[in-house]
Amino acid sequence: MSNTSSSTGSLADSLPNRLGGSMRERSRSDKDLSSSLSKNNGGFRSFMQRISPRKSTLNDQTFVPPPPSQLGGTAPPSTDEDGLDQSVQLQKIIIKDLGEIADKSQSELSIIRGELDSARSQIESQLSSIQRIEELQDSLTAATTESARLQKQNVLLKEENDHLTDINSVLDDRVEALCKELSYYKDTSIATILYKIKSGISPSGIECVKTLEDKQQLLAGATMLYVQEFNDNVLFKVVIYLRSTLGWKLFINQLRGQYESLKYYINYCKMTKNYDELKRLYREIRNPLEEGLAMVSQMCEESDPDLHKYNLYNCTLFFDQYSHLSWYKDVLDEYARTRR
Repeated sequence: MSNTSSSTGSLADSLPNRLGGSMRERSRSDKDLSSSLSKNNGGFRSFMQRISPRKSTLNDQTFVPPPPSQLGGTAPPSTDEDGLDQSVQLQKIIIKDLGEIADKSQSELSIIRGELDSARSQIESQLSSIQRIEELQDSLTAATTESARLQKQNVLLKEENDHLTDINSVLDDRVEALCKELSYYKDTSIATILYKIKSGISPSGIECVKTLEDKQQLLAGATMLYVQEFNDNVLFKVVIYLRSTLGWKLFINQLRGQYESLKYYINYCKMTKNYDELKRLYREIRNPLEEGLAMVSQMCEESDPDLHKYNLYNCTLFFDQYSHLSWYKDVLDEYARTRR
């Protein structure tokens, strides 16, 4: 009996401790779970609301041990078998309740863990979405900046294109004017060349006159202008051009065909005191008097006494060749005697 009472007493003492320890562990795990859930977003508060009833249920199901009077030595006397049966029944009830509590706690813990994993997945998905949104915002900012740069570049290109269009239009007008001017300058007809010389247009295109026939027509037109309009500018340029491009014989023959041009060239040589050219011309047209007079003029222009005397001697010999010019020879001899 004493053994039964002692075992019953020890079981009664140990049950509150065990139940208290298990409840303290349960309460600690609930607090840890609550603290871990409270760190998440406000959506997890629903988990705490779901846990609270369970906690109250556990408190409701907490085993309250019978008073010591029922388990201790003060209990009404009973047989050893009744005490043993009561202890066994009590232990079975406690074990059953603890098993049910453990099963419910385990299933609830599994549910909470599942919800926690789901919430963690949702949080990770939201964080990934937020990161993706930030990346998209950065991309959008970069795209906006690039679009602004491209738009500015497009404006600059448009302005440059308009400027180039204006330049192209000006160049087209200039090219058209140059083409007309070039076409005008390429006109190498005799009438056009004479008109350009008369109008002072340069270049006149006189260099394009190459053939002897064209040069004859050019001299004839210049001589006509000289006779009709007394415009010696055209005739002067034509005669000088023919003198530089034709041989002496051909040049004199061209002048002989246009008597007014010949007279003009003779006067030109006299004005420029080109006596060598003048003597050569008179010799070619067989005019000894004028040739001799040109020699006398050249002698008079000579400032060196020795050369002057030498030219005077040559003039005397020249006139001595022609009997009808002996008077000029006598005059030169008289001049030579006065020089002595």
